[in-house]
Amino acid sequence: MKHTLLSLCCIVLSALCLAQPQAKVIEYCPAPGQFINTLPLCADTDTYADILAKAQSNLERGSMISLGAFGGYIVAQFDRPVANAEGYDLIILGNAFATSAEPGIVMVSRDANHNGIADDRWYEIAGSEYANSTLNYEITYYRPDANNDTVKELEHYIRWTDNQGNDGWLSKNATHPQGYYPAWISADSITLRGTLLPTNSTDKNGDGSYFELRPYAWGYADNQPNSNESGCSIDLDWAVDADGNAVTLEAIDFIRIHTAVNAVDLGQIGEASTEVSAIRALHNETIAQSDEIIFDLNSFIKDHAIAFNAQDVWDKTLNDSTQYQSFGNGTFSFAHLRSGNSWDGTSWEGFTISRSTDTLLSHESFYPDHQWGIMAGGGVDGIGTPFILGYYLEYTESMLDRHICEIEFTHAHDVEAVGCYVCNSPYTTRCITQGFGYARKFAHGDYCTLTAHGINADGEECGTVVYYMADYRSADPTQWTLNTDWTWLDLTSLGAVRSIYFTMETSDIGDWGSNTTFYFGLDHITIRPVKEETSLPQLSTHNSQLSAYPNPCRDNLHIQGIEEGADIHIYNLQGMLIHHSTSPTLSVAHLTPGAYIIRSSSKTTKFIKQ
Repeated sequence: MKHTLLSLCCIVLSALCLAQPQAKVIEYCPAPGQFINTLPLCADTDTYADILAKAQSNLERGSMISLGAFGGYIVAQFDRPVANAEGYDLIILGNAFATSAEPGIVMVSRDANHNGIADDRWYEIAGSEYANSTLNYEITYYRPDANNDTVKELEHYIRWTDNQGNDGWLSKNATHPQGYYPAWISADSITLRGTLLPTNSTDKNGDGSYFELRPYAWGYADNQPNSNESGCSIDLDWAVDADGNAVTLEAIDFIRIHTAVNAVDLGQIGEASTEVSAIRALHNETIAQSDEIIFDLNSFIKDHAIAFNAQDVWDKTLNDSTQYQSFGNGTFSFAHLRSGNSWDGTSWEGFTISRSTDTLLSHESFYPDHQWGIMAGGGVDGIGTPFILGYYLEYTESMLDRHICEIEFTHAHDVEAVGCYVCNSPYTTRCITQGFGYARKFAHGDYCTLTAHGINADGEECGTVVYYMADYRSADPTQWTLNTDWTWLDLTSLGAVRSIYFTMETSDIGDWGSNTTFYFGLDHITIRPVKEETSLPQLSTHNSQLSAYPNPCRDNLHIQGIEEGADIHIYNLQGMLIHHSTSPTLSVAHLTPGAYIIRSSSKTTKFIKQ
């Protein structure tokens, strides 16, 4: 940001924007920068809660919040879900002008698990430079010597390194003499991650004294002047998932913005840092209350008089009668012992119901007495409450023509997957952390995954969601993860499903297959009835068997999954036919940037034109 810019900046808010509530700041983690500790102003005694309140106050009155250098971010929550309506959905104001744009990446998320916390899947708004961006960029800033904070000007002030093998220094200037490292952060380093945009700066004098920061075309925060309302606005139809696939979002609850360029030595400008002065919805549309259906274990146990044995597990778990090869309530049906053989009451597979509080990791005879627990000590509702326990056996799965850990949905209408909570079992955790039997203790490079597979109405697999129950793949042990508590697994990407089946994989493979023992817990399995069709071609990228790449696309689009010579129609999101072709490769260079729907016969998919 130019040092004198604040006194020159004029904030323009449209009447439409002012009519909407200001989003609430729930997280603020800036990178170091020349406006940190001043926007908002941080007193020596301020706690993190104080800083959040001050950041919110700045937004409420249209004042700036500085995110600092690359990676610094803010997370805000809307007071109600922001529907994905026609046209732009959000507006973000900053302090950009024609030759000083400091673009920030925008991420959005839906509160899919309804816990009011921004812990669900995030989607990136794919702006005009998405195809030229560096994904998963990581940078670490190191706390400066305390004595340097009293110096007014210092070239080598705050050191940084990144995951691309680069390093450098963030300098200090005489105009802003306060400390640039966030005063309320006690850690000696700050590591930040996110998408990195290509540089937008030009050295106008050729000597590093004066730079111009040109704005990108669309899709970023603090990228266009506030007077350019469309340039400051965001369309939720631009959202993509972590793999760059276009997604259809019904609504969002959270927004995350981070500084997206790494430019810390811009002469008199200092470092490039995204600033935010407003985050608001642009319309009043609300989404209809979803008729979500959650499998209520407590009610099921009561209504079906489920009995438990001495280990607090369903007493029919080891009964191989065909009467007990599934259990359910008329909407959910859980597979149990589909092999039909419990080997005289000594083995089982599939799903059962447990209330075990056993979290023991040291017992020498885990099997069979200690196979019924969950690391959380009970279901999502607390210790001792019931949960679904799954036991996945590769050998049995390979021998049967049906999936052993499958949940079938027998609702009167087609349903969409929403999600469920997942948790590791003590048995699997023992294998991972200590080794047990044939299983060895996990080391660098190891992993254990739980994969949910969607099956559509035609009996075809329509997508997968992979969750790492343990992930030791990073060379940095501090980045290793192990699930030991209930974690929400977002399954919305599976779309409309007839059933979902679960499999597990491990890096610990022996002569006879996986050595890690595969137990896992599920709870609060949630679905919702499929909505009735509207006049707009319905989009279900997983069910359609139609795909388009590259996506987002700038010039030539390639379409897969169509028959030779079939008609291809491109619609805008208002349902208007924009283009017709019979070639699977077509130019979209003439289209206005935004989201479009492709339809061929009954198949549909979506792409974003950059």
